[in-house]
Amino acid sequence: MKKRLACVLAPLSLFATDYVFVDLDHPWEIDKKYPWHFEVDGRKVASANFEDLKHSKLHYADAHAFGYYSHFWNQKNAVSLQLGYTYMQLDWDKSARGIEQSNFHLGLASVAIVSNALDKWRFILNLGMTVDTTTFDFGHSSVYYTLLWGRYAFLKNVGVHTGFFGFTGVHTTYLLPVIGFDFQINSQWKLNAIFPLDFSLSYNFNSSWEAALSWASFGGPYRYPWRVNGGEGRFRDAVIEVNANGLEVDLNYNYKRNLFAGIGAGWNFGGWILVRDHNGHHGKYYDFNTAPYVQANLAITF
Repeated sequence: MKKRLACVLAPLSLFATDYVFVDLDHPWEIDKKYPWHFEVDGRKVASANFEDLKHSKLHYADAHAFGYYSHFWNQKNAVSLQLGYTYMQLDWDKSARGIEQSNFHLGLASVAIVSNALDKWRFILNLGMTVDTTTFDFGHSSVYYTLLWGRYAFLKNVGVHTGFFGFTGVHTTYLLPVIGFDFQINSQWKLNAIFPLDFSLSYNFNSSWEAALSWASFGGPYRYPWRVNGGEGRFRDAVIEVNANGLEVDLNYNYKRNLFAGIGAGWNFGGWILVRDHNGHHGKYYDFNTAPYVQANLAITF
């Protein structure tokens, strides 16, 4: 879980970060620990046609801004506090079931423990929650989540990953395993195959520049529920889910341990929007087609 900053993971799983900025492996006697970390990222997808809604297009964009403060207990353990904001644009030319809301806003808070206390292991235990910042109605819109993610240094150039990620709230509960590996093929090539968090192949030109081919997801974690404000009848304050995946090519710049910036472009393979009533029942899927997209991200640690 080294060498990549957390903003790279944000589009893949909104609440699962690798906490690489909590650098427990860096010798304290050589350089100080950096407690503050901030990151932003954004994506814009070109308009995509719906398969079942005639003369309707989907306009999608998302953005995230996160801040972290990490306290290092000792050379093996740290605790990291996070506050964040997430924006999603889900604009339908002809929306379904009376949904008129097109802009969604989430606030996020979490606490994580990062530990190297066990030999050859690195563990992350993260507990957090999100809430709709339009209403701050915790009972109506909050989602609570947890991540347990462990990496075992199986070989010098191979790490094995295991754990789980889950959330509950807004009439939805989901649990997914974390399983996979990372493989440092040589000094320039690295492969990450960690379900459902990180699928990427990267090439380092030098210590600062990197190109990467990465898998991306849209709409938050798989089956994450978004509460709609307003609407009509049974579908007033509906629950929606957005699911889509894509493949992108990125160019990233990394300055020491303090600055990371990246830009990229890719292709969204299409997906679906599920609309359920306010109690999470009577769901209907609306499929949309493929479209290109662009993305950019920036992270600073100090």
